[in-house]
Amino acid sequence: IKSISSNLVLFFEVGPERFAEMLVEKLRDLERKGKVRVRVKGRTKEVKVVKAFRVHVAGDFFSKDYIRMWKIVIESLPDWPIWTYTRSYLIPELKPLLEELKEFPNFVLYASTDPDTGPPPEGWLEACCVDTKYKPGFKPYTKTVRCLEETRGLTCKAVSYTHLRAHETS
Repeated sequence: IKSISSNLVLFFEVGPERFAEMLVEKLRDLERKGKVRVRVKGRTKEVKVVKAFRVHVAGDFFSKDYIRMWKIVIESLPDWPIWTYTRSYLIPELKPLLEELKEFPNFVLYASTDPDTGPPPEGWLEACCVDTKYKPGFKPYTKTVRCLEETRGLTCKAVSYTHLRAHETS
């Protein structure tokens, strides 16, 4: 499983349940190996596998089946902290399934907001633009958490359920 487009083709070919099984198998295999070889800035190096997983680096939840697939993955990896950011809460038929995902103790779902989306749904964590250069004059609607990858002091190695849940809004 190498690219977003090949992942989507495979998702539709094998279906959400089999795709979830394949993804869980791949992640558990990486966990067993303990280290993987990656290419960074033209050099190959071996790095330790960290049990933490961000659902989307690019993209979003696009269908009920796709959300159900992620539900299987999240249920199958209770010992992995998993998180993502979404605007799909704006799609009425997807929001109830997203609400279900939020209930898993190993999963954190952020509402990705900006002045166009308005505030997050009640009870949701918010990840919004807090850089005034990006959205001049924008004030966050609630307590916000910046993207984990952007917080310099927090890396995937430091991601934990306890830390993530500590940022929930009231």
